[in-house]
Amino acid sequence: MLTQHFRQEDEMHAANTCAFAKSGIAAIIGLYFIHSPSLNAAEWYLEPSISGRVEYNDNLQMRSRDELSATEYAIKPNISLGRRTARSNLQGYLAYEPRRFTEDELNTNSSWINLNGYYGLTERQQINLSFSQIKDTTLESELEETGIIYDRAERNRISVNPGWSYAWSETTALNAAIGYTTVDYDESPNTGISDYDTGSATFSVAYRSSPATMWTLGLGATRYERDDGLVKSENTQLTLGLEHDYTQRLKFSASAGVRQTETEVQRGSLECPAGTTLVPFELIPVLGAPCIDVDTFTPTNFIVVTEPTTGDSTGALASLNTTYQLERGEIGIDISRTVSPSAISGLIVTDKVGVSLSHRFSETLTGRFHASWYQTQNTDDSNTQVDRTYFRVAPSLEWKLARDWRFAAQYRYMKQEREGALDSAAGNVVSLSLTYDWPPYTASR
Repeated sequence: MLTQHFRQEDEMHAANTCAFAKSGIAAIIGLYFIHSPSLNAAEWYLEPSISGRVEYNDNLQMRSRDELSATEYAIKPNISLGRRTARSNLQGYLAYEPRRFTEDELNTNSSWINLNGYYGLTERQQINLSFSQIKDTTLESELEETGIIYDRAERNRISVNPGWSYAWSETTALNAAIGYTTVDYDESPNTGISDYDTGSATFSVAYRSSPATMWTLGLGATRYERDDGLVKSENTQLTLGLEHDYTQRLKFSASAGVRQTETEVQRGSLECPAGTTLVPFELIPVLGAPCIDVDTFTPTNFIVVTEPTTGDSTGALASLNTTYQLERGEIGIDISRTVSPSAISGLIVTDKVGVSLSHRFSETLTGRFHASWYQTQNTDDSNTQVDRTYFRVAPSLEWKLARDWRFAAQYRYMKQEREGALDSAAGNVVSLSLTYDWPPYTASR
């Protein structure tokens, strides 16, 4: 019997484990100062800027063979804006980036819309809302995250997340939120990806045990469904988070949790229709079909029969982040194990170790260095196409040419090894950009 196996598990928002702690701090600190006298009047602000970029990539799709190299030219106008009052705060970011390549089939237009805000119902209670829409391609959004994208496709991601926070006391806050995300891809016969939707709900309790220490206990639930109906998943997770400021320079945050996922997969198989029988293999070329009607001897093709199967899985989530402020820079370390969905395969588990450094050489020159190592595996053992090791190094320099002008140069080296692949893939990227920042505009009433 010929069997087509599809499997996809629930979207695990592992990043929410840190978000629980951050939202708790915001609730405890923010709610008690929401009526600050310094914000009695509404204040508007606009911060526009525009940047131009030239970039050369010698292996755009990170393939081990048939590498695609291209030079990109892009211009990106963007604006940050917002409105602050004694009871509310609204922040927004809008950007549009036409991107043109020496390979015309790669030309695309990317855009970003991000809105975040809160409104204080009382001195202790506030509501929150965030909205985002991102239009980009799988090469930017998913190639580095999962490594399973083998072709370029346009992606449109829309996310809406309303929430509620309540300061129970000076040390304890409650937070609740729901979310909905939909991801759509342009039609492409070579990508093998599928549109999907996710819905989530979270509840957390944040407790400040000391001026420097915050604990957060969070419970979350997520439902994932592919638009083709082949996979539906429901997940629950419990996380414990900690944030602690050892000193004014050294900060630490960590979280750990467990998750349980129940997944329903539609497994398809090819079978002969009712009333027909499978003919001997050597007769298929003669009859032109694998099945035959036992009464009329009419040849018939297979039909697809799908049956749902369910499975449970459990796993751990964890993250560790620490930053140290230097006299003229910063050192950061990020270690995490996250679980997230893929539009092609099953649940993806990623172990990551990242190190970042920054240093101000002078008032006009700043250097940055970032290195990260990923190990990615699929939780579905029957499919190892996404199992890989990925390494990335990105040094950069930024010059402040004048009060409103900035110039940046960056180099990126990437190397990727896949399970079962004969060769590894490596890529080099050189990028130059020039940015002009208009003076911020503010208005009060």
